[in-house]
Amino acid sequence: MTPADMTGGMCFMMFMSGAEEKLSCIERTACEDPYLATDYLTAAKMIYKGYKLVGMHIADKYATVMNSVNDALEYGKSGAECSAKYHW
Repeated sequence: MTPADMTGGMCFMMFMSGAEEKLSCIERTACEDPYLATDYLTAAKMIYKGYKLVGMHIADKYATVMNSVNDALEYGKSGAECSAKYHW
């Protein structure tokens, strides 16, 4: 387990529990380690599509996180400074 796994996981749990300000922390984690974030995003998309396929409701927050992570990992892959845009 990497530091990005731990940080991202904790931020995700806090965000989904109602700490809206932790979205930036999730984004920062994705930006700092975009290739790891790509793996998690792929898994998240598969779960999301599976839930939709069987007609289960998924909170809108989940889609918000997926979109935010995608934007942040692309920002990180560009070589830009993550700390300038995203905060812990």
